Parts: sequence; C-alpha cells; structure tokens
Amino acid sequence: MLDMLASHLDQIAAYAPVWGFALIFFFMTVESSFIPFPSEIVMIHAGFMAARGELKFHDA
Repeated sequence: MLDMLASHLDQIAAYAPVWGFALIFFFMTVESSFIPFPSEIVMIHAGFMAARGELKFHDA
C-alpha cells in the first residue's frame, strides 16, 4: 500500500516544476478537508522547491 502511494507521489512530483503552485493548492485543500493528509508532506517539499528556485510564476 505504501509503495503504491509512494510511486504515485513520485509521478506527481515529476510535474511539480510545471504545475507546482496548482499542486500545492490541491494538496493543501485535501489536507484541510476531511481526508487525514498531513500538511508537512506538502509544505516541506514546497519549501525545498522554492529555495532551489523551482517554483516560479513565470520564466525569467
């Protein structure tokens, strides 16, 4: 079960540079709904991507 979840998260992470802000919004929405999904999973990875400069609103 965890291997399947990890493989799906790896596939989603491949789209993070393109869809980063939308994925963060989606997962934070899931976290604040009734589904028990820890926000630390999203925010730690989002912080690393922002620190490396992978999250951008536009290409500059």
